[in-house]
Amino acid sequence: MKCLIVDDSNATLFATSKYMSTLGFDVSEAKSIDQGLAKVDKTPFDVHIIDVYLGTESGVDLIKQLKAQNDSTPIIVLTGVDDDEKKKELKALGISDYLQKPTTLEKLHVSLVKIGLIK
Repeated sequence: MKCLIVDDSNATLFATSKYMSTLGFDVSEAKSIDQGLAKVDKTPFDVHIIDVYLGTESGVDLIKQLKAQNDSTPIIVLTGVDDDEKKKELKALGISDYLQKPTTLEKLHVSLVKIGLIK
């Protein structure tokens, strides 16, 4: 299975990539909307893990662009933002789960189980 992680934090990319790899995922990383879209254009993914704030860019914009392309890949938002309005907006866009940083790998695991990607 293939996973795309889009986050501007090196620490988050490293930890999340390492964990997803231990679950057997082939992981691709991106730090910006353009990098993420370029990877999606080349490779079909089984799950996207996207941060809300990507430096000066918004992960919400990336999610909107993916949805506009009819990308039905499950999206897990992994973010430091504790904002109920943002959460409602993202849920309305069809994300699969919203995990607030700092989170645990156990919560990410539960999210992947809920989506049906792992047991």
